[in-house]
Amino acid sequence: MMRLLFPNNFITRLIKDSVSPEISKIIEFKQSSLLISELLKDKNAAALIPTTDLIKHKELLVSKNIGLSFDGSLCNSYLYFSSTERKLNEIYLSGDVSTLEALLVKILFKELYNIDTGIKLIASFKENQDKNILLVGDANFKNDLLIKGLSFSDEVHEIISFPFVNFVLASAEKKNIKEIENNLGNVENKFYDLIETGNIDPAFSESAIEYIKKNVSSVVLNLDSNDIEGINQLIRLPYYYGMVEEIIELKLV
Repeated sequence: MMRLLFPNNFITRLIKDSVSPEISKIIEFKQSSLLISELLKDKNAAALIPTTDLIKHKELLVSKNIGLSFDGSLCNSYLYFSSTERKLNEIYLSGDVSTLEALLVKILFKELYNIDTGIKLIASFKENQDKNILLVGDANFKNDLLIKGLSFSDEVHEIISFPFVNFVLASAEKKNIKEIENNLGNVENKFYDLIETGNIDPAFSESAIEYIKKNVSSVVLNLDSNDIEGINQLIRLPYYYGMVEEIIELKLV
């Protein structure tokens, strides 16, 4: 049976709620950092992987139609700057972190602030609020954290001037991608309808739910040419900053 691997966040859970029962039962949620390894082990799988994972796995095929893109302030990651720690030479990562955040944080601070930033992982955001932190995932929408957060999507847009495609649909086999496209191509409207009901996650604060409802148009599942260019820009950034030795070409299907 085919497998469809998703990162575990409120957006992907609502996508699952928007698809047919047949597709819903093949969806598995994984930590973002584990998606690529799970995908590589199974040719009968497709996955929404962090976009920059393509840099080391240029053999993978990528959907030109389905992904998870952010074209506004609503996204999966937010920056929180300490009120006491003014130096930006060290950024802490917490939550559902992947190599994408580690790469882009270093590039972001070099480009916007001309700072060579060190990266450290921490398990708990709550116990480290005296630090400068990039928090990834659903924890951003609890306890009114968003009031203090800065959208990572907005910051990435400052660099690439295109939408921030956080996750791409990838597989080793073209038939897997086409099957998923056929079943996910019409879920965007259902997804928006679910957001409108406000029944998103009982753990989210009321202000976060209102923020999501107000900014849901930032979330794009059906990719267009701007999103594809956003992917291209993201996977080229590490080359421009000397982090990798070659520019890869997308294998779009």
